[in-house]
This record gives sequence, structure tokens and C-alpha cells, in this order.
Amino acid sequence: MDGSTDRRVDLVPRRRTVHVQTSEDEEESLSYAGMALVYHAPGESAREEWIPHGRHPTAADDEALISALRNALLWASNAPPSHSDPEPVHGV
Repeated sequence: MDGSTDRRVDLVPRRRTVHVQTSEDEEESLSYAGMALVYHAPGESAREEWIPHGRHPTAADDEALISALRNALLWASNAPPSHSDPEPVHGV
């Protein structure tokens, strides 16, 4: 890094688990493979954006990943974002 910014984004393998009520007495857990983009900046709490991935990604999955990585790179380098800074994904 050239020292121009203290912002960084870490890529962390992370599974997301969702609990679904299947009946009054039963709950099922579904687990999804993915990665977290963890945003760090001085004086701020870390925030995360979760991106799903699997063995057979679709074109839409690929486009979402490319967009997320591009936005992370722009944010980390303090470049003006093409959209807004990413919002944290709740429950990650």
C-alpha cells in the first residue's frame, strides 16, 4: 500500500446460516457458502458485506461479486464511489 489511506478490506470465507420455522415445533437450518468483505477504517467499527458463492455460480452471481470487489477496492483507495459506500448486512 502506498500509505495514502488507512482503509482496508479483508476477504474472509464465511458461511451464513438461516433458521426457518417449518412447523410449530420444528426449525430447520439452511447454510450457505460465501465470503465476507470486512471494511476497516480508523475510528470506525468494522462493517461487513456478505457475498454468496457456490460450486455453480450464475452470471448474476459473478456480476455481484465483481461489483462488490470493485466497490471494495474503490472504498479502500478513497476513490469516489460509483454508488454509495456499502451498507452492513445484518445478521452476519
